Amino acid sequence: MKLKMYTIYDHAAKAYNKPFYEHTDGVALRIFTNLVNSKEETTIAQYPEQFALFCIGEYDDATGSVSTFDSGKKAIATGNEVKAATEVTPTTEIEKQISQIFQRIEALHETIGESK
Repeated sequence: MKLKMYTIYDHAAKAYNKPFYEHTDGVALRIFTNLVNSKEETTIAQYPEQFALFCIGEYDDATGSVSTFDSGKKAIATGNEVKAATEVTPTTEIEKQISQIFQRIEALHETIGESK
């Protein structure tokens, strides 16, 4: 089975971390997102702007072979991009709640209209 190889680049250290292997970019991005948004005081959570996720190739566990991309690596996301995409601002949360209230009101109006 082929697995994609990923690494997290640390801009402060000017180095790539040890690679890890996942089936898809989505799974690797979920792991990176969890690291960026961790409630623990990890370096990635404290300084997300200093980190970025890259796909660097593929590993075939049936043959033990490793292949890389012609371009070297593929950028998946930066810590800042992940942080910005997952932050919930109070305004956004309030807008969501207001929308849910209006949906409930509309549902009640439909129920009342059907019972007449």
